[in-house]
Amino acid sequence: MHALNQTGAYVFVKDENRYYRYLSDSALNAFGLKHIPPGLRDEDVFSSKHYSSIKESDLSVLEFGLHIESEEGLIIDTIERRFIVKKSPIYSASGKIIGVLGVSTDVTVNSQLQSKIQKQSRSDQLTRVFNRRHFFETSMHLISMYKRKKVPFCVIGISLDNFKELNNEQGNFYGDMILEDAAYLIKKQVREYDIVSRISGIKFAILLPDTQMEQALLLRQRIMQSLKDYDFDNSVRVHPSFAAIEVSKDINTADDIFDKIESKLKL
Repeated sequence: MHALNQTGAYVFVKDENRYYRYLSDSALNAFGLKHIPPGLRDEDVFSSKHYSSIKESDLSVLEFGLHIESEEGLIIDTIERRFIVKKSPIYSASGKIIGVLGVSTDVTVNSQLQSKIQKQSRSDQLTRVFNRRHFFETSMHLISMYKRKKVPFCVIGISLDNFKELNNEQGNFYGDMILEDAAYLIKKQVREYDIVSRISGIKFAILLPDTQMEQALLLRQRIMQSLKDYDFDNSVRVHPSFAAIEVSKDINTADDIFDKIESKLKL
C-alpha cells in the first residue's frame, strides 16, 4: 500500500457492502481522517447530492463487473473540486466480485483551464461580450428551435457609424474606449439570457430568444437612446444605426441572419 500513497492520487477500496477497507493518505486527508473508522460508508462523508451518483457507479461495478470512469464534482474543504474517478471490480480467487478498487485524480486545475479557454474562445477580448463565432453557433441553435418548436426569436444589429472618424481623430486608445463603453451600455439594456456579440469591428448583434418583433423594437429604442445620450468623452457622441429582424421560414443558417442584418445596416 506504500506505493499507492506515493502516487498522490486518492485511492480507495470498498468491500461488497460498500464499506471502506482502505484509503490512501491523500484520501484520508481529504476526508479529515487519521484512520478509517469502523463502518465508514459514502453517506458518512459525502452530501446527498454526490452520494447517489457514487452509489450508482459502485453498484454497476459490484453487480455487473463494469469498469467505470467518470468525472465527478466533490466538496473538499468547502471548495468544489473536479475528479476523474476510475473504478474496477476486485475478484476473489473463486472469481466472485468482493469489492471495488477506485482511483480518483484531481483535475480541478485542468477543468478550470479548459473552462477559461472555452470562455475565451467565445468572447471578444476588448469588449467582453460574445464574439462572432459564438453569435453564429447560437444562431444555429435558435434557428433549430424555431424550425422544430416554432420558438420565435429576433435579432438586433447595431453599427457605430462615425467610429472610424472618431478613431482617426482621437487615436486607437480612444476608439477602444468607445467600443468598450458601447458594449457596456448595450448589455445594461438586455435581459440576462439575451446574447450580445461583437460581429465585426464596429458592429454588434443581439440575439433575442423567445421574442416577438414588437418587444425587439422597444429594446432597440432603449439602446438607441442610451447610446445617443451617453457622453463618451469630451462631449463626443456616437451615431449608431440599427437593424431588427424577426426570424422567418426563409432563414435557414446563421449566414442568412448575418446577411440580413448587414444589408439593413447598409441602407
